[in-house]
Amino acid sequence: MPSGKQFFDELIEHWKAMPKSTGPVPSKTAFSPMQVYTMLHSLYFSERLDKYNIQLKLRGEKLERFSFGAVPRRNVYEVIPKRNWDAVENYYDQFCSQPCAGHMIRLVTFDNGLVYNVETMELPLADRDGNPRYIVGLAELTQNHAKSLEAQQSGVKLDEVTLYECWDLGYGVPKS
Repeated sequence: MPSGKQFFDELIEHWKAMPKSTGPVPSKTAFSPMQVYTMLHSLYFSERLDKYNIQLKLRGEKLERFSFGAVPRRNVYEVIPKRNWDAVENYYDQFCSQPCAGHMIRLVTFDNGLVYNVETMELPLADRDGNPRYIVGLAELTQNHAKSLEAQQSGVKLDEVTLYECWDLGYGVPKS
């Protein structure tokens, strides 16, 4: 079964092939999770309601089962340290307004005490007026054994963004 980068590439190709009604971002109504059924276990869907308020509407079984509290129940910002909120909000602004794919890697200590690399790739979807306020994404969770041991020995909970970047979907990427 494919995972990680292969799923990211498949979702990007699906996004590119989706009909665009107003502007370069496909409409949320054009997206059907069943068209990407092989990725449903790692798929999530969210809506940007306001600054620091991105509501998770759907998350796949793998995310539900293995997240151990690192994937929020509602607002994405519930699990992001407040010190990172402005940077993460800027990241969402960039890939939603360009449009491009957002790629993020976080190092997270889950509730079970183990540290995971949480790699996500996210794509914007537009509302009926063409505003890119929805996000469809995939998450790949892999345990970081070395960091898990380090965190358990030191008693420190790691939660840091180690990478966020934008990937070109044919429209360029933001300068910053």
